[in-house]
Amino acid sequence: MKFYYIEKKISDASLASFLNLDKFSKISFMRSSFKKIIIESLPKNFELIIVKEDELFKSKDDLNGIFWCSNIIFTNDSIQKLFLKKIIKSMFPIIFGNTGSYIFKGSLYELKLFFDNKSNNQLITLNNEIHLRTISKITDFKNLISDNSHTRHFNEISSDKENFIKKSTSINKLESEFNFLNNIPHDLKKYYVKVFEFNKYKKYATYSMEKLPGIDLSISLINGSLSEPEIQNILNILEGYFNELTNHKNQNNDNSLNFILQKNLLRHEELKNWDSYEKLDKFINSHTPFSGLDEIFTSINSFLKKSTLIFNKSNTYFSHGDLCFSNMVLSEDKGSITFIDPRGGKGDEAYRTPYYDLAKLSHSLIGGYDFIINNIAKIHFDNKMQASIDFNGALENNNHELFKNFTNSLRYDMTIVRLVEASLFASMLPLHTDDEKKVFMLAIRASEILTLLSKKGI
Repeated sequence: MKFYYIEKKISDASLASFLNLDKFSKISFMRSSFKKIIIESLPKNFELIIVKEDELFKSKDDLNGIFWCSNIIFTNDSIQKLFLKKIIKSMFPIIFGNTGSYIFKGSLYELKLFFDNKSNNQLITLNNEIHLRTISKITDFKNLISDNSHTRHFNEISSDKENFIKKSTSINKLESEFNFLNNIPHDLKKYYVKVFEFNKYKKYATYSMEKLPGIDLSISLINGSLSEPEIQNILNILEGYFNELTNHKNQNNDNSLNFILQKNLLRHEELKNWDSYEKLDKFINSHTPFSGLDEIFTSINSFLKKSTLIFNKSNTYFSHGDLCFSNMVLSEDKGSITFIDPRGGKGDEAYRTPYYDLAKLSHSLIGGYDFIINNIAKIHFDNKMQASIDFNGALENNNHELFKNFTNSLRYDMTIVRLVEASLFASMLPLHTDDEKKVFMLAIRASEILTLLSKKGI
């Protein structure tokens, strides 16, 4: 069957300006793009044809197949594939949407009849497809991302008018997360998502959380919609948060550095069980300054241990534990940030060196993690076959200087922040083994940052 992917231009000025894009197909979403999500769901026997919107009706009337506008997206991959099977089997023409945005199965002649508002008794109209979203204006996109921000890591999510309901079969983990969020220190509550009503059942548990009117910062970052003044505003808000953390110091500093060192050791051992470990190890040896993965992990922990005194002086404070851009939602008026999906912890486990949360921020803002994970980066080789990550200009901005000023204002060492950031890239490797390319890129990025820091004499 032929599949006509119809490239639509973004006509809503606010949306185009917000995304800094001209086409819907380029929008980054769910660690992919609108275009890739649709195309990668197609059966192998489909013939993909990409058509510009203004050229479709100039084609011959005998075109037949599925016509899919690029501003319509599924939020559930498995249901999208079932939807395709459903419309393929139909003996009659099918339409979802309207003349502005549609999915149509049938002939171009029949689609023209629909556009001309001419009756077609055989046409089937689909109205109840809750996982299909049509994006036409900025509010559509913000609603899509707002929902997705809360459901990325959940086993199951449902919602009512005001709240999301998180459900998981990992009862103890969910209860621990709820207890952490439900017991945020009073003066820090304004930074964290509100949670309500934990319920435990035989095989699962649930709790409710507020819906947040805004978009997670990762989506804004990778779509290029954060201006320098907006980045500065975000850092100003975060500076206020880190300053307030000094009121929540833990007297026990044993967790200051050991937490990071032990995590690196455990993740390295976990990575060794990966089928492609040897392949990656040889790649690192051949295409980076390091002899292999052992040297990367050993070097990181060695440099960290040399900085023990700095870590001990930094103390340990109440910690979100996963303060990356994808876990922060900027309010509609951009006057506040709400943290979601904390690593959390109980007792001493909820306290960490501030360098850890700062490195999570650095990981996103200047490290390029979000671009790698969302497939907006590629591996580049120089004339000596040394590998690096090509971010296609995404990191060519003033964010590094802004972040450096931010850490200096808080009186933390930027070099140590980036060292912990390098350890994050390395420790992330076993968490992404379902995508070999991403593991290779994360390993390269760890080696890049570590090499840069080594030149500075850490």
